[in-house]
This record gives sequence, structure tokens and C-alpha cells, in this order.
Amino acid sequence: MASLRPRLAPRNVVPVLTILVLIGSALSLALALTRPDPRPPADLPGADAGVGTYQAADLEGPGGPAVAAAVELLPVALSYDFRDLPGGLDDATDVMTPTFAEAFTASFNSSARPLARRQRAIAQAQVRGAGLVRVIDSQTVLALAYVDQVLVQSRALARSDPPQVLTRNRVLVRLARVDGEWLVANISPI
Repeated sequence: MASLRPRLAPRNVVPVLTILVLIGSALSLALALTRPDPRPPADLPGADAGVGTYQAADLEGPGGPAVAAAVELLPVALSYDFRDLPGGLDDATDVMTPTFAEAFTASFNSSARPLARRQRAIAQAQVRGAGLVRVIDSQTVLALAYVDQVLVQSRALARSDPPQVLTRNRVLVRLARVDGEWLVANISPI
């Protein structure tokens, strides 16, 4: 029985391979010519600064004083000491708008106060970084802050133990200018 498969004669193989090589070369050339430029466009902000260059924000521009206030006020608002919880709460609410101070007091009294008393805890908030998210209007700014809450002393720590980071938080902080002073109007964890 004869095979029904077509066989390529040796003389037909060379032209077929030549055509395939030419097609492959043409595709490679087309891809090389249409490949996008890996360099960033010249009009991209920071493109001329070099790879990995960090440029600090302008704290003198719009919202800059509010961001500086957030860096100063957040440690006051988010730190506590079991030895003087009422005084610490007064200090915290002094840097807040009245509406937020009321909500903060309710939250503090229901969660942080009992825990601080039970654990005999002293916690300090440390702002690790902050930046402007948006200027809402001339009296209101939204900032992002990275805040560590560090346990300095508690029943869980031996006297010789170093302070321990309790939490590393990212928070959105709304600041409002009241009588020329920036106050914390809201703190929202992200």
C-alpha cells in the first residue's frame, strides 16, 4: 500500500526554509523599528532628575504650613500616658476642632483609656513622614502621614526592654485653619 502523505523533495526544502527565514527576519526588523523608546518623555516632571532621585516637597507652597502642623500635632493627639490620661486627653483635644475633639474623646474613652489603665501603658506617636494630598480650600487641607505608635512602658515590657513599635499607621489627616491656627479636624486610618 502506498503512503498518501505528500513528501517534500529535497529540492523543495531549501526554498521553503529560505522563505521562512526571510519572513522571520522581516518580522524581527518590524518589531525593532516599532518598539517604544524606553526613556521617559522629556516633558515628564522629574525626567531630567536622574533615576531614583528624590525631590523634597515645597513646604512653603500651598498647604505646606498645614503639613508642618500635622507633623507637630499628631504626636500630641495620638500619644498617651496612663499616669495622666485626663491631662493627655486635654492636650490632645486642644489641637483639634471642637467637633472632632468630641468624637475623639468618645473613642479614646471607650478604647484607649481602659487599655492604657489595664496595661499601665505609655505610648508615644512618632510621625515618620507626611505630605500634602490636597488643598480643599484656603482653610482646609488633607494630608497623609505615616505614624508609628511606640510602646515606651507597660506591664508587657520589662524595664530593660527597649521601646516596641505597636503599630505603623498611614492616616489621612484633615486640618482646618481656625482663628489663624491649624487644628486637626479628622484622622482616618488608611
